[in-house]
Amino acid sequence: MNLPCVLEEGAERNSAILRFLDRKGLPWRDSVRDLIARFGVAPEPWYGWDTIPIGTTLLDGVKVQLNSTVYPYLTASWPLIYYTSGVCVGDDEHANFRHAVAQLEQVLGAGRDNSVSNTVSRQWSDDYATVDATIWPRTLKLPGNNPSHARHPFLAVTCSVIVQMRYLTPMSAAERGLVESFVPLHPISGAVELLPRFWENTQHTREFMRRPAPCGGKAFGTSADGSAIISVQDGVANLYRLDRIRDVSVKSIPDERDGPTTHRLSFAVPGDFGAPGELKSIDAATQIGGDPGELQALAGLVGETLRAVR
Repeated sequence: MNLPCVLEEGAERNSAILRFLDRKGLPWRDSVRDLIARFGVAPEPWYGWDTIPIGTTLLDGVKVQLNSTVYPYLTASWPLIYYTSGVCVGDDEHANFRHAVAQLEQVLGAGRDNSVSNTVSRQWSDDYATVDATIWPRTLKLPGNNPSHARHPFLAVTCSVIVQMRYLTPMSAAERGLVESFVPLHPISGAVELLPRFWENTQHTREFMRRPAPCGGKAFGTSADGSAIISVQDGVANLYRLDRIRDVSVKSIPDERDGPTTHRLSFAVPGDFGAPGELKSIDAATQIGGDPGELQALAGLVGETLRAVR
């Protein structure tokens, strides 16, 4: 697994992408709360969903301005990890792609082919961030209608340019003390995964991930003072403060194609952008197939720990 780096002071010296974003004025270090205070929230003009319209232009030829969608699971005090924009200088999607790629190659180098069955895509990536330029050529499109493309045909030929941050925020002194005081509670088998399965593409799990971990291998336990649940896998510690956890559950989700059932140990924590009082679900452990008894045992331990501090 290609794990994220910790964003130590001066990290931009090691990242052409971060230097590029800084030159263009993208405030990628700012929290969601600060970005909303600065740019507000507005419906995206072409698709209609709520976004933070970032007042930054990364490339020449941008027609879909840089923005980030406001999802209920965002954490107000945490930086965004996902920004999107679109380059369109004509009605040929391949020309739009070349226009975006040429500019990115000037500052980031050649990149790598990241195309799949219905896309043409180039990606630039380092330990801290990725940039993707992608088109969906008309000759490769899968069947289906996109209402936004029907209303705004240029969207169908626009080159999507996405910036995604990969880094972890450094531990505070208080967090470091919690992680270093780790006390294991339960052994973890090879069937259970403690790292978020799709951490790189999700905003909300990054809030809880920390490096370095207090030990090697897999482990599940608490801080010595009992104020936090800590899980460890592959050099990453997941730090869940008990004052953030409102509920714990194990959910079993059947596969739609008759494959193995996915079992998830989840924590319910407060959300910042949902309805008042709405909780968001954080997957703390997963298991594909088999008996979920191990996850249920972990849920019982978390429940006992929660009751002990309330």
